Amino acid sequence: MNDTKKIMYLYEFDDKSEKKIYKKLRRSLRKMFLKKKEKAGTDEIKTYIEWRTYVIQKYKKYSKKELIDFSKFLGWQAEEKQIDQNTTNEFMVIVFTAIITSAFQNVLFEKMFEMAEKYTVIKVEMFSIPTTIILVLFVCGIIKAVGYIRKKYKISENSFYLDYKKIIDELIEKKEKKKNN
Repeated sequence: MNDTKKIMYLYEFDDKSEKKIYKKLRRSLRKMFLKKKEKAGTDEIKTYIEWRTYVIQKYKKYSKKELIDFSKFLGWQAEEKQIDQNTTNEFMVIVFTAIITSAFQNVLFEKMFEMAEKYTVIKVEMFSIPTTIILVLFVCGIIKAVGYIRKKYKISENSFYLDYKKIIDELIEKKEKKKNN
C-alpha cells in the first residue's frame, strides 16, 4: 500500500466518496443560486454549512497532531491536482495549436495557392476571407465545447482539497483554542 493510500485509510478519507458528496453540494448550490427547483424528499447535503458540519463531525475525534498531518496531506493533494490541471491545460493548448495550424495549412493555404494559379487576386480573397471566418468560428466552437464538457463533468479537484483542508484547519484552530483556555 503506497503512502497516499495509507493516509487515506488512516483518516477514513475515501476521496471518491468525499468528492461525490462535494460534487452534489456544488450542483445543489448552483441550482439554488440559479433558482432551479430541487427534487423534494432527498436527504442529500444541500448547503455548504451542512457539508462543513458533516466534515467537522467526521474529524472532530482526531487529535490536533493527526489533524495537522491530515491537513498537510490535503495541501499536497491540492498541489498535485493543480499541477495535473495545469499540465492538461498546456497539453490542450498544444493540441489545439497543432489542429488550427494544420487546418489553416490544409484548408486555406492550399486552396488559395491553387486558386491563385487559376484566378485573379480578387477571386482568391473572396474565397479566403469567408473560409478564414468559418475556420475561426469552428475552432472557437470546439474550444467552447471542450471547456463546457470539462466544467460540467469534472469538478476542480484542487478546490475540493482546498475546501476540505480549510475545514480541517478550522478544527485544528478550535482544538488549539480549547487547549489554551
